[in-house]
Amino acid sequence: METPCFCWPVSLYFAQHLLPENAQDFQKDIVRAAEGLVSIGNKHIEVGTKFSEDCYRYGSENNASDEALRKAASLYGGALRNIEKEYEDFSRILSSQAGNIGVMGIGQCIFKGTVTSLPLMERVADWDGFE
Repeated sequence: METPCFCWPVSLYFAQHLLPENAQDFQKDIVRAAEGLVSIGNKHIEVGTKFSEDCYRYGSENNASDEALRKAASLYGGALRNIEKEYEDFSRILSSQAGNIGVMGIGQCIFKGTVTSLPLMERVADWDGFE
């Protein structure tokens, strides 16, 4: 018998949670995790936007300081502002998707059918070393 890879316990965890009786709890965990990521992301966006504005302002207002430092701060602030806008778009999309899954989860489960026929489940069931 071949030795299983180290990632099997993680795969087994997900396979067990995708069984029909556990799917709704797993779905709620996904929604909670997405909402937490969005919440943390919003604070990150707020701080990053303020920092990018400060860098950009420093580069544009300080005429007496070193020219290279001014230009670098201005370019960095502009680039960081663009990155924060992209991250804000990602956060907004993730939030709307998590909201959609959460609404679906109230009355129904998004996972249909059983997954016990997956090859993973057969391999895990055949492996004697996993308890």
